[in-house]
Amino acid sequence: MHYKSRCFACLTVAFSILFIGCSSTPKDDSSWFRDRDYDYRFAKELPRTKIPSGLDENKILDYYPVPPLRNKQVGFVNGLQMPPKALPLDKTPVKLQKLGSKEWLLVRATPSQLWPRLKSYIRAEGMSITKEQGGEGLLSVKGKQGVIDFHLDQGFQRQTSELRLSLNGSAEKQTDLLTDIGRYFSGVLDQPSYSFAARGISLEPTMELKREKGWGNVLILHVSKERALASLKQSLNRVQFTLDGNVPNHPDQLAVTYFPQVTKKPGFFARLFGAKPDDLDKSQPYAGNHYRFLIKSLTAKQQKIMLLNDDGTPLGSTNENRDLILLIQRTIT
Repeated sequence: MHYKSRCFACLTVAFSILFIGCSSTPKDDSSWFRDRDYDYRFAKELPRTKIPSGLDENKILDYYPVPPLRNKQVGFVNGLQMPPKALPLDKTPVKLQKLGSKEWLLVRATPSQLWPRLKSYIRAEGMSITKEQGGEGLLSVKGKQGVIDFHLDQGFQRQTSELRLSLNGSAEKQTDLLTDIGRYFSGVLDQPSYSFAARGISLEPTMELKREKGWGNVLILHVSKERALASLKQSLNRVQFTLDGNVPNHPDQLAVTYFPQVTKKPGFFARLFGAKPDDLDKSQPYAGNHYRFLIKSLTAKQQKIMLLNDDGTPLGSTNENRDLILLIQRTIT
């Protein structure tokens, strides 16, 4: 082969390898090319431009908004540990929730949207309203089954409501009535509706996210301790925490392990060589870590949820505390 031809062939092969390496090699801290997609997380916010008097500052446009965080299935990027990927919330419009002998409807609508629909159901069933307090979400009616007291409240999540009722009779009758109301709501939730009188129900927060010195992020739930504990356990299960039980001598603490499972199930040959379909997904941040959740009663209707290390010490203001508390906040119902 001619000398120039050999040189050209070598250069072609070299560029091909470089091109393939650039396109197929994942960009992170350990590969050839550093990942710059997350450099904005190191940026410092500068004071906004001062506009002279007489000029409209609304003309200033944010040309470079922060892009949405994409999950690349890597633990670290640019030295920063990546947060757990967001989990889709249950989009079921109406669900029957249970806690011991207590039952209620969880509805994906605000109290102001649900209040007129509840009154529409009452009218459709031929019941008569004997007492109405829209701001408190209280409604008493009289019908074939006797006197029924409804209580509509705001849910933990935004755009959700909780409907309870009190009826003289068996628990089965209450369940049947709640189920019937739930079917009715499912058929009318897409219709526009709003009650100005019931807007006060949404003003009282059911859940608050606060930042406390030494603890970092904490959740305040405005419910009973029994309800807070049950809701926390449900949320932990949704985001794949395994419950290890109560910590000895600490009945208000739950010992848990963060155990996200691999989403892509191993094939036949992988299972043949020991891979399990329920293996821990080690690519997820904090996977396999042990924690404790502490529930502290502030009042009979106010509970504080805090996150601890496995040894009982606070995580404090860390990314780990922030990410996991936000994960619970997004999924608790």
